[in-house]
Amino acid sequence: MSTAPVSVSPVPLRPQRDGAARPPGRRAAAARTVALRAGAFLATLVMATFVAFWLIKLVPGDPATAIAGENATPERLAEIRAQLGLDKPLLAQYGDWAAGVLHGDFGTSLYSGQSVAGLLAQRLPVTLSLVFCSLLLAVVVGVAAGIVGAVRNKRPEGRVVTGAATLGIAIPNFWLGLVLVTVFAIWNPWLPATGFSRAGDGAGEFLRFAVLPTLALGAAGVAEVARQLRGALLEVFTADYIRMARAKGISGTALLVRHALRNAGVPVVTVLGLLINRLVGGTVVVEVVFAIPGMGTLVVDAVKQRDYPVIQAVVLVMAVIVLVANAIVEILYRRIDPRIRLS
Repeated sequence: MSTAPVSVSPVPLRPQRDGAARPPGRRAAAARTVALRAGAFLATLVMATFVAFWLIKLVPGDPATAIAGENATPERLAEIRAQLGLDKPLLAQYGDWAAGVLHGDFGTSLYSGQSVAGLLAQRLPVTLSLVFCSLLLAVVVGVAAGIVGAVRNKRPEGRVVTGAATLGIAIPNFWLGLVLVTVFAIWNPWLPATGFSRAGDGAGEFLRFAVLPTLALGAAGVAEVARQLRGALLEVFTADYIRMARAKGISGTALLVRHALRNAGVPVVTVLGLLINRLVGGTVVVEVVFAIPGMGTLVVDAVKQRDYPVIQAVVLVMAVIVLVANAIVEILYRRIDPRIRLS
């Protein structure tokens, strides 16, 4: 029995990835997207720093009085304000600060007389180390707990993960930090209660000081990642393509790694982007609780001393960290799910 030949339409080839073969329209759209992203980045920095600059001026107190003392004469106070440029209008003060930043000059601390750039160079690595350790803890433990909670959903292990995730989100990081210090540094002196060790001092010493603040800062992140990944996996497990893969005999591990985790990754990446923002802000509280010499304690001391240049520099650096983290999250969106198009 003969069958008629079937004609097959040729599949159009994808355009080459090199710049010469890319259509001009796509190149223009890509350039426009980059320009819009850069413009939004700069506009956000300007808005964040200006709002912070304006709010600082509303805080009661006078830097000139803090420098000269309570018994200083009005003439001396006026002289200090003129030297620091505090007698100028608000926009003029902000313009002078922004012009200095564009030239790499963050100014000088009003209280200590040190270079603000030097203070940032000392404190920023400490804060970044704490944020990185907390984020690593949230990813590793949170992903593992989320998988267990989804795979063992109706078993005791799954219920434990769900309950622990709910509790972890509800606990404030400063309260958890105080509890950790009480249990592991006062009642049982196993770990130091205060201070921080740089990575160059040795891995063992670094971890000994980093364990408690990392747990205090990253516990809520672990809970949030675990909860979101568990919910996303439970939804993916009911999809038709997962049922088809199971019908084809794909094992549980291969099914989880190749299909389920990739499709559940977008909400988890969203959580990680928000988590980085929260971790950067949470360092202010955690560093004060553990007396860590990072950006958090630097800005708290600067607020107490009305040290405007230091406050502005810390706000700028933290805003840059948050915006860069958001940009990385957008790139990861495309890597995980190419169907997502960012306008």
